[in-house]
Amino acid sequence: MDCYRFEPVKGTDPLFNSIDATYVLHLEGNGRLDRIKSLLREHYPSNNTFILFNKGYKKCKKKLPGQESKYDITDANLHVFKHAKEQNYKNILVLEDDYFFHKDVRSHSKPINTFLRENEENQFMYFLGVVPGIIIPYSWYHYRAYLSMGTHAAVYSKLYRENMLNVDQNLIEDWDVY
Repeated sequence: MDCYRFEPVKGTDPLFNSIDATYVLHLEGNGRLDRIKSLLREHYPSNNTFILFNKGYKKCKKKLPGQESKYDITDANLHVFKHAKEQNYKNILVLEDDYFFHKDVRSHSKPINTFLRENEENQFMYFLGVVPGIIIPYSWYHYRAYLSMGTHAAVYSKLYRENMLNVDQNLIEDWDVY
């Protein structure tokens, strides 16, 4: 039994033209699917948008360091990274299924698109939403987070993802912390 499946979502007028694909991580049966589809209709993130349906470790046998949610979310993210690698995507956006976009997100998309385009050959993780701990201004619009929590809306560069795919999954105790 396959524990994951990708469902493409079609839309128009994407928010981010510098993001090759968006993936929404969805744990099947958690009651959030209708909300996710509604949010994607309201703010379509990128030309290639997918919902990753995850059966979860309780309903699908997975080889994880431990049978816990924190390992399952890491496995789901790495599954997305492998899919993005097969498609040769550069920047991707990963959204957890409890994400949301601010109503004015479109007004912020231009500087974000510019930053992502100018840095797409670099290794980075760009947070669209995070609980900041220690942050330092990077430019008038962006900041560098040295300590933060949560990865509910993060853009990952190709180089960052390639490096993460080479990390032993057993070393990633918690995706949000790692």
